[in-house]
Amino acid sequence: MEKHSNLQEEIDEVYKYIIEEEKILPYDYRMAIGWGVIAILFFIFVEMLFGWNILFGVFITVLVGAGAVGIEFFLMRKKTQRSGFFTLSKKQKFIESIYIISIIFGLLLSILFFQQKLYSYIYTSWIFLISFANFVYAYIAESKKIKRYAMIGIELSVILFLIDLSGWIEIKIISQIVAIGYIGFGLVIYGIQYLLKNE
Repeated sequence: MEKHSNLQEEIDEVYKYIIEEEKILPYDYRMAIGWGVIAILFFIFVEMLFGWNILFGVFITVLVGAGAVGIEFFLMRKKTQRSGFFTLSKKQKFIESIYIISIIFGLLLSILFFQQKLYSYIYTSWIFLISFANFVYAYIAESKKIKRYAMIGIELSVILFLIDLSGWIEIKIISQIVAIGYIGFGLVIYGIQYLLKNE
């Protein structure tokens, strides 16, 4: 039993070394598709959901989000175990934490903006927060593709915010469409593309 424990610790140390040095970040890209679908549904129905009953809306959103995070952790752990390792690296945990914090912060801002009837800011804030989380992921994983995707999102959110602030045009529908397209369909397409490429 003690030998098995020591062996597992050694394997975990090797795994952490590989993660730290080669930036290998095992991830089940089916979850990217799952998050994309959740984002599409959230951005389509958030106003209706919160408008009907804000507490119920928050409860449903948290329930779905927590379930998705739980499934994501399970799939990531399963993927690392298939590779012969048994723990998530510090980088994996840090990245997951950034996304979770972004989601929590996004939900809090959604409640605030909904109560103030600043509906366009709901979508703009989500675009910025998810893009920021993607940028952190891209920096750690050294992914130029995700970094470009993140920078586009940050730039879009700033442009939408400035246009809305100027009062030049009514931008709620535009912000909603951009959020659905950039975050929702963006994740779905990225997940499908990656899975097809690695079949």
